[in-house]
Amino acid sequence: MENAFRERGVLLREVHHRVKNNLQLISSIISMQVRRMPEPRTRAILRRLQDRVLTLASIYRSLYTSPDMGDVNAAPILRAIVEQELRGAPDRVEATLDVEDMVLDPDKVVPLAFLAAEAVSNALARAGATEGRPSLSVTLHRDGERATLRIANSLAGPPTPDDPAQQGLGQHLIQAFAAQVGGPVEVSVRDRLYALSVTFAVTTHHDQTEDA
Repeated sequence: MENAFRERGVLLREVHHRVKNNLQLISSIISMQVRRMPEPRTRAILRRLQDRVLTLASIYRSLYTSPDMGDVNAAPILRAIVEQELRGAPDRVEATLDVEDMVLDPDKVVPLAFLAAEAVSNALARAGATEGRPSLSVTLHRDGERATLRIANSLAGPPTPDDPAQQGLGQHLIQAFAAQVGGPVEVSVRDRLYALSVTFAVTTHHDQTEDA
């Protein structure tokens, strides 16, 4: 049984590694296509698609490097995703990242990571300030059996009803990923600070195994 368990772990790591490599290959193909597109809007759409593919690749990289194949620390994944999103605007935004180490079931880590990627992308798109640089903060904290992911950004003025960041595909994806994580999306606007948060139950693969 020990040998079978060890072989299972090796096979799973190999699968995750190959999936990650294939996703990076897809990202490279998209990048080649971007360079051939003359329209700026088309290039922007393809780059956002590429970011989503790279987010998934980051998740699979964390899965095959995780010592426990059943559970994954969400913190390194979220840090990598935020850094990836900030590459396009490293000096334009003053970013703060406060992410607590938190081991979760992979089925929860994946939608949580995608939710963070979409929310940070939307935050960067709307971030503004009346003076100085716009601000962005990403926090993940645990309180007992629940945890909260919060993404906030400064605003140059009040949000408008026709804000593209509120109406686009990213906003629909955020709602869908929040439903998979298990917590509703809560939004607040106060003192020219837009904040989006999701509170969810902290569960691991071992918890689900024991419940079964």
